[in-house]
Amino acid sequence: MIITDEKLKGSIEDKMAIADSFNLMDDDFFAVVMRDKAACSYTLSRLLDKKLNVIKVDTQYAIRNYNGHSVVLDALAEDEEHKLYNIEVQVKNKDYHPKRVRYYQASLDTLFLEKNQNYKELPELYLIFISATDWLKGGKCKYTVRRMVDETH
Repeated sequence: MIITDEKLKGSIEDKMAIADSFNLMDDDFFAVVMRDKAACSYTLSRLLDKKLNVIKVDTQYAIRNYNGHSVVLDALAEDEEHKLYNIEVQVKNKDYHPKRVRYYQASLDTLFLEKNQNYKELPELYLIFISATDWLKGGKCKYTVRRMVDETH
């Protein structure tokens, strides 16, 4: 095979320097890494502080909405208990993240609840947003958000 693209030519050191510049905040690199079930399991286990085993993962999973805004999920994983995990990498801080999270959850819920199914059949879903910035401005590296009824906790 003859390499004709000038960007692909170079020494092994040049190629290693390019590889060393990648991190999980790079969308394409993130998708490649998360395609591997073991890597996805490890990442989710570390983020959630619990051991889990991913049995299926789809990267760049598109949910098309012909009447509105479509979404492309960075990684959608399912564990052996059939819980779903949507992992998103957010580099830019231009969106209003709380409503983005809400929209992603709604998009997933409509995808996983078929006509005539009971709402209790919706799978358990975790939305994980990995952000380059602290958009909650609380000075923490990790935030856990839970829904709760105030009166009954």
